[in-house]
Amino acid sequence: MHPKYKSLLNTSILIAYAMLILVLLKYEFLLFAFAVFYIPFFVYIIRNWKRVFEKASNFIGTVFFTSGIFFICRIFSEKSLNATFQVDHEFLNYSSSVSGLLAAIPLCIVLTGLFLFLRYWVKVAYYKTSSLFTTKYDEEYNSLSFGFSYFVIGGLFLTALPFTYIDSKAQEYYLLLDAYPYSDCNRYAAVDRNVAYIRQNKHACLRVELKGWGRPPVYTSFASPLE
Repeated sequence: MHPKYKSLLNTSILIAYAMLILVLLKYEFLLFAFAVFYIPFFVYIIRNWKRVFEKASNFIGTVFFTSGIFFICRIFSEKSLNATFQVDHEFLNYSSSVSGLLAAIPLCIVLTGLFLFLRYWVKVAYYKTSSLFTTKYDEEYNSLSFGFSYFVIGGLFLTALPFTYIDSKAQEYYLLLDAYPYSDCNRYAAVDRNVAYIRQNKHACLRVELKGWGRPPVYTSFASPLE
């Protein structure tokens, strides 16, 4: 097939593919929309596993990158929890780590997607410029695989949404990871399985009362009984 016709055919397939997803989303066939999008997404990854493996083989660089993102997110999460609940940073351990992790995952995905997005368009510009002088890259540029990679990059951005949603809904629950049914905040009170305590500072504590499944806990500040 002539490269021009092949390119036109692949473009038509991609447009029809995108329109199908939009129609399914419009009529709220969400499961079908996700299936139509993600099945080819994973098929593409499986078929190009060697390329994916090569990109993931730089393990050391990936570790440094993700560790740095997690470290930054943990710092911001700790400051956010400190500002929201007025809890000194020395009493925030597990809560800031989990909050930082749930913030780091979508941030890593978005940054990776941005990198791949920029590299994709750099390739497009390079192939178009090269086509003025040679036909060496025409087959790859006009291939369905290269065109579909644009949707794969979009899929990366979409995978960040569930983590962002979970993080927004879990804000009021993070502090439970550092709260305990028995501590020096309730040393002279009976232990209640629906109530936990965390120290805010040297002079005050937080009482965390669980209200049942699906209902956020209630936080009450009071003076430390050791005062």
